[in-house]
Amino acid sequence: MEENKENTSDTEENDLQDEGRPPVDPNNKLYTFLSLLIFAVCYAAVQFIKQNVTLSYALYEDSPSAECVETVCGDVIGTNKLPAGCEVQYIRIHRNFDNNRIYMSVSLPVSENEDPDVEQLAKAFIPYDYGDILEDERFAVYPYPDMRADYVYGSSFVCINDPAKSCLIYEDGNGYTAVFIDLKYDSRVREALSDSEKINVK
Repeated sequence: MEENKENTSDTEENDLQDEGRPPVDPNNKLYTFLSLLIFAVCYAAVQFIKQNVTLSYALYEDSPSAECVETVCGDVIGTNKLPAGCEVQYIRIHRNFDNNRIYMSVSLPVSENEDPDVEQLAKAFIPYDYGDILEDERFAVYPYPDMRADYVYGSSFVCINDPAKSCLIYEDGNGYTAVFIDLKYDSRVREALSDSEKINVK
């Protein structure tokens, strides 16, 4: 009898304790495993995106269409046509670095018998009024479809009406090159280069 009373009292105590806490879900271990699995997948996805997707990139085009050249010229140098005799070498846009610059490099038509100075070339080929001339300075240009920079010595001519625009003229092995540079450009310019080679910046 005494044993029955003790068992009964123990059962009553256990019932009272169980009433104070919610029942244990038998799927708790499954939920814990699924949570850890989801965390691991999300972590791996974030790391993959960090390594392979970047918001900093360059667009590079060395064979632009006539429509692309017209769009870029209209926005970057203020005229829909290149100066007479110029040929596009490449167009390049930097996004989210280098102050979002756009570069349009063109070769200047100078014959072998001519030996003009840079100011003569500027007067002949820059279609806007310029000032703040930087002469014989070292500049970085990006003529390749990667992130390598070339450093050249040339003269920079800044647009008087829009200081975001400038033109760098320098002598290369084949003659003279002018690089029209702008810090502000319309979204139409990016659209015109949307099919160009994309270079991610690591």
